[in-house]
This record gives sequence, C-alpha cells and structure tokens, in this order.
Amino acid sequence: SGGSGGGASSCDVERGNGEDLLERVEGAVSRLSNFVVEHQESFKRVWGKECRMMIQAATCFLWVSCVLAIGITAGMFWLFLQNHMEGQHRTASTHFAVCTLCGLLAPAAYALAVGNLCCKVPEENIPAEAFEDCIEEPLSLVALRAASEASAHASSAAGGALDAFAG
Repeated sequence: SGGSGGGASSCDVERGNGEDLLERVEGAVSRLSNFVVEHQESFKRVWGKECRMMIQAATCFLWVSCVLAIGITAGMFWLFLQNHMEGQHRTASTHFAVCTLCGLLAPAAYALAVGNLCCKVPEENIPAEAFEDCIEEPLSLVALRAASEASAHASSAAGGALDAFAG
C-alpha cells in the first residue's frame, strides 16, 4: 500500500469539494427563495395600492358594457316584436320589455343592497415609503442574508470544532 503520510486523501478532498458545492447550492436556493418571497410581497403591495383604482374602474366598465349589450339586444328584439306582432300577440312586446327590465334591475338592486357592485380590493395599511424597488436589494433581504450567513459561519465553526475533536 502507498504511504499513509500526513496529507489528505483524495476521498477527503472530494468530500470537502462536495460539501463546499452543497453549501453553495443551498445558499443559491436560499437566496432565490428569499428573492421570490420578497418580490411576491412587493407585487402584492403594488397591486393592492397602485392598481386598486384601475381594477375597480375595469370591473365597473365590465358591468356597464354587459348591461349595455343586453339593453341594445333587448331593444332591437322589442322593436321587432312591436312592429311585427299583431292581433292577440300585440302585447308581447310590452311583456318582453317588462321581463327584460326586471331581469336587469333585479341584480342591480341586489348589488346596491349588498354594496358590492364594483369589486372591492381589501385595503392594507402599508406606508407608501415601504415600497421596495425591484432593482435595489430590499433591506429586509439584506438583513435576512446577513443573519443566515452569520448562522452558517457559526455552524461551520462548530462543525469544524467537532471534526477536530472527532479526528
């Protein structure tokens, strides 16, 4: 057998490289997950504060466009009934108009009674200066990274002490 000198064997070197690679991969995954969490929260704040008015306007315009489309179509059909129904069916256009108006007014009355005609986005009390830019690294992420690096150094120092004690 080859001499077993004081040098490190190839298995120890490979294990050291593997542990180093594992630490780097874990660090990258941790940074990526922190990045995703931070930016999801930032997106939620932007969506809730800055886009609230646009969301409410779009919802209201959607309702208005639906009501107008139904109203125009119903008006054209009512005009057809008014012009073409004779004899005992002469009142069909009036019945159709009453049923259509009831069908349009019932949901509107319900929405006004409940107060949810337009979509209400829950408001959060987040100060405007709390917005974190996507380009600059958020302060909370810097603090979290510093804390994780400090704990990693402490655990690696403790692991090194245990390895020296075991070896």
